[in-house]
Amino acid sequence: YQAALEVRTREACPQDWAITQNSLGNAYSSRVRGDRAENLEQAIQCYQAALEVRTHEASPEQWAMLQTNLGNAYCKSCYSDQVENSQQAIHYYQAALQVYTHEAFPEQWANIQNGLGLAYRKQGQTAEAIACFRSALKIHTSIANPAECLRTGKNFGDTALEAGQWSEAIEGYGVAIEAVEISRSWGSTDARRQEILKEAVIVYMNLVQACINNGQLDNAIEYIERSRSRHLADLMASNNLYQGGELSSEVQHYLQQYESLQQLIDQERFSNNSDNERELSRIGTRRSDRAALEAYNRTVKSLEAEKQQIWEQLRRLDPVLAGQVQVSASNLGRMQQLIDHRTTAILSFYTTRNDTHVFVVRQNQITCHSCLGQGLETLHDRLIADKWLRLYAASCDPTQTKQEQNQLKTAWINKFSPFLTELAQRLQVDRLIAQHLSGIEELILVPHLYLH
Repeated sequence: YQAALEVRTREACPQDWAITQNSLGNAYSSRVRGDRAENLEQAIQCYQAALEVRTHEASPEQWAMLQTNLGNAYCKSCYSDQVENSQQAIHYYQAALQVYTHEAFPEQWANIQNGLGLAYRKQGQTAEAIACFRSALKIHTSIANPAECLRTGKNFGDTALEAGQWSEAIEGYGVAIEAVEISRSWGSTDARRQEILKEAVIVYMNLVQACINNGQLDNAIEYIERSRSRHLADLMASNNLYQGGELSSEVQHYLQQYESLQQLIDQERFSNNSDNERELSRIGTRRSDRAALEAYNRTVKSLEAEKQQIWEQLRRLDPVLAGQVQVSASNLGRMQQLIDHRTTAILSFYTTRNDTHVFVVRQNQITCHSCLGQGLETLHDRLIADKWLRLYAASCDPTQTKQEQNQLKTAWINKFSPFLTELAQRLQVDRLIAQHLSGIEELILVPHLYLH
């Protein structure tokens, strides 16, 4: 871009010069190499230079695009005072909304609402931030645009969680989870589905924590099991249960219909996202009006509804295969129906970044035993992995001699008792038994991560 500017000068080619300045600004804004703050400052200078040509009067849409880019750059900038930068971001976003209205440019309007939400969050204006995220989600729905819905829903949830507004956090993260699960359903490969899950792990964790904080233990465990069941479905899909080709012709017919509809949905989403990305990569030239967005939404919703009907037929004929293709949401009531006796309880373990929670599910009751401070790093990495699993793994290392392996195995066995003692202390097992397991004779354990 810098080389192009030697030919595309402002004097000789003002319009091309402005386009190149915008592209150069985008490159600096996304640049990984070098100092982040300096890159963003360079991006801001490029966008401001382009505005010398792309004025509101002469090129309103292109002017609005540059205002949005400036808002994005200031929102990400850490070059100076965060509050000052977020104020600048709000100024530029609000300027862009003079052109990018809800009616004329719904996609761009929604993107700006998300940016405004982030800027207000940095200002500590939680109510304003949440209002902006809610507005954006009216356009960026889980069906129409799951990727943007996930991003906005997570921002919504994070903002509310930081402010201690548990109900709002649940609302935001709940929308994000819907987007995650739709995204995973149309992930083109096993690797992509696992990548989507990895991206969403923190969303599940934060949602569970918000539910616990809000006293909604039933919702918390349902989201936990929802996450696990999706992961299991991905594993089932990765290891085809029907490699021998035992599918009936009727099941094959419905499966082909399901996959064909999914491909059509993917094509619609890809086309819509590609249009938006092309517009974001240059100064705007395409008018994305509300009618086009509504037509796209109707098409995707119709295809999704048709796909769901096909899945219902699949589930009727082959519940196992249907579960491999798509998982039904978990329900606490159904879990409790699996408990045959009043003296039986399910212990479902779940670790977040900071804490480990043990949900105690009985026939007609659910309680939660929380081990504060025993999060992913503290409990799973530093204790279980470092003090227990690594030594065992070393004892199985084929590069070690047999004698070395035996010595390591002996050391691992000798650590067994003190390790379990420390684990019991970390999980406060005595308190768990005293407060939650009175009268219980049988336990069904559902571990999490390294607790397996």
